[in-house]
Amino acid sequence: MTVLGIMLGVDLVRIGIEDQFWTYPHKDEFIRSSAEPVEKVVQIAKALGRDTATPDEARKILGMKSTSVK
Repeated sequence: MTVLGIMLGVDLVRIGIEDQFWTYPHKDEFIRSSAEPVEKVVQIAKALGRDTATPDEARKILGMKSTSVK
């Protein structure tokens, strides 16, 4: 669904480990971290010629403040 959305031109897709448990639907390989599906979608978006936001850009677009303690 994410790839279809990207192909159809949506401006925002949300992804994370809670959305899927397996790396690929036809394999029994589990996702090891939340970053793994994000990296996969970034690769797909770039292959389809779409730009992606950095974490800081995404927070700004969504009006979120960073919760990281520095």
